[in-house]
Amino acid sequence: MKKNKMELFFYIASYDNWHESKQFPIGFFEALRKSGMDIDVFDCNDPPRRAFLCNKQDIEFWLENLGQNWSRWLFAKKKNKEKFNVTIQLVNRNIEAVKSRGDYHCLYGSIKTDSIDNIKSFWELLCIRLSPFHGFLDTLSQYNRRAHKIRSDGSIEKITGWYRQFLPGFFAYNYFGEVYKTKWGKEVIVALPSDPVKDFHKGIFVWAPSGLRENNHCIPVYTEEDRDILERIGIEKFRLPDRFTVDKNAPNLEAFLAQLH
Repeated sequence: MKKNKMELFFYIASYDNWHESKQFPIGFFEALRKSGMDIDVFDCNDPPRRAFLCNKQDIEFWLENLGQNWSRWLFAKKKNKEKFNVTIQLVNRNIEAVKSRGDYHCLYGSIKTDSIDNIKSFWELLCIRLSPFHGFLDTLSQYNRRAHKIRSDGSIEKITGWYRQFLPGFFAYNYFGEVYKTKWGKEVIVALPSDPVKDFHKGIFVWAPSGLRENNHCIPVYTEEDRDILERIGIEKFRLPDRFTVDKNAPNLEAFLAQLH
């Protein structure tokens, strides 16, 4: 019986020097290679049929072409007719307005696949190698239900203000970086069930017991088991389906993260 393909969405956010540091492209290419997520196209302007070996040429291409302002690059994977999209958004933190707002770099993407293990491995490796302050992986439909507002006509109202007031949601797979691990302390981590938690020195992975699910409005956004973990971490730290407003007096993200230490 043919397996149904799931449309997955992944995300990581960081303040690291993704513009300049070779560690970002090295970590990115390594995550692609080790997870089996080989790509055919690097970006819209790159020559087709190029092999990616994480060599000096690849790294120089990356640093030369990824500009200092907001940038978007498309990656496509054509294996088994799967299209693999990755968008990288960078901010120029030398601009005072950008810095004062606390803007951050982020990498996100989607893929419709039945190879769940590959994309999960890719996302985990990104978190381990690039040490974002937050990351998550979920089905696209669950991501929209948990992070945004679904209108009565089925359209999506994007919720902004992530991290300035609360985390965007609790997803199938979550990564909380060192700033959150430090703030919450060992007592929170110890209180979490051992099965859905993986702790390492720079952050923690926490899986939602409900796992990856396609959109179904007949079931709750979060199961009782999911909410149990939310309660143990602190449910007030997360954006919930009935919490749509953003505190206009909240500190900028940089100030917020500084308070976590």
